[in-house]
Amino acid sequence: MAGVQIAFDSILHNRFVIGEAVKSLPPKLLDSDPETPWNEIAAMRDVIGHHYHRVVPAIIHRTVQGDLGPLEAAVNRLRTFK
Repeated sequence: MAGVQIAFDSILHNRFVIGEAVKSLPPKLLDSDPETPWNEIAAMRDVIGHHYHRVVPAIIHRTVQGDLGPLEAAVNRLRTFK
């Protein structure tokens, strides 16, 4: 069970880092990809960092299972933004 907790904590940390990175991006850049829920990504960072007692493991699991592929595609689109 300790391994599961370590994995979960690692996922939380990485989601926090992703959210922090999103918060540091210029609004003009984020506006170039309005289909990606940048505000939700940043909000998850705030919950993890400041309201950790409200973290719902099922939501974290869902984001890992289904949201990382679209997020990777969105990041790749941002990388080509001029």
